[in-house]
Amino acid sequence: MKKLNIIVLLSTIIMFCLLFVAACSSETIAAPRNLEIIEGTSVSWDKVDGAVRYTVNIDGKEYYTADTSYPLSQLTVPAVYQIKIKASSAIGNVSLFSDTVKHYVGTPGLIYLDRYASIGVSELGTADTSETVIIAAFWQGRQVEWIWSEAFYNCISLKSIII
Repeated sequence: MKKLNIIVLLSTIIMFCLLFVAACSSETIAAPRNLEIIEGTSVSWDKVDGAVRYTVNIDGKEYYTADTSYPLSQLTVPAVYQIKIKASSAIGNVSLFSDTVKHYVGTPGLIYLDRYASIGVSELGTADTSETVIIAAFWQGRQVEWIWSEAFYNCISLKSIII
């Protein structure tokens, strides 16, 4: 009888422990919000309560950080990159992904000029054989504000421009 009481007591304790662990792990963690591309050099977002790590998903590749920003210097191929973030808690809970933001990396060969403290695209240079040209919003941390009227002159292969 004494053994049966001990077994019932241990079973009850184990059941409460499992319920406690299940209750703790069912806590949700919010998805990161307010994603923003900062001067073309990094992506940032608001801190998520309870998050100890963030997963930065760039076109399906995942990178990890404990900060609320992530550098984008590894993105050098001209393209429009899709970026989304999810948060993870200390006990392993993972949020849904944030909304997606786009990051534009410009076509090499564009010549960027400083005109009256503004940055603009002057001419295509070596990019004149491209079918698609991407003009990024920022160049070396400064905003692109104008495009020269003859920037695409003699670009016979050009089919699209992404700004």
